[in-house]
Amino acid sequence: MEIYENIVILSHNASEDEVRSVNDKVTDIVVSSGGDIIKIDNWGRRRLAYEINKQRIGIYILFLFKAPPSAIAKLEGYFRVSDSVVKSLVIKLGKKEIASLPKEMPEEIPKEMAEEVAESPLTPQEAATEVSSEVKP
Repeated sequence: MEIYENIVILSHNASEDEVRSVNDKVTDIVVSSGGDIIKIDNWGRRRLAYEINKQRIGIYILFLFKAPPSAIAKLEGYFRVSDSVVKSLVIKLGKKEIASLPKEMPEEIPKEMAEEVAESPLTPQEAATEVSSEVKP
């Protein structure tokens, strides 16, 4: 299983029940596919960088989870048909990104991935710096 990060932006006028429904559905899809949720972080209402579907504000939710690749197709299918989801992005984390996760999460990382990270010559801080420098244009 791989580790994924998923950012979901919901409509700014989504109710608490709709937010809870999206959380439950994503959790259900991941767990029913044989994966595990590591972290769910609701960032709340934030201003969008650019207008999407005539909206300037959205509710951001971050999901961090382990799942087989088949779960990603199910998630993306759900996001396409959900009325409250404005935008979503699922990213497969590599060794460098896994190494830069906060210290409280390593016990959730699969053992084979943790061993690969331990063999890496980079410290988590170096890996985070290298990842951020790769992203800059």
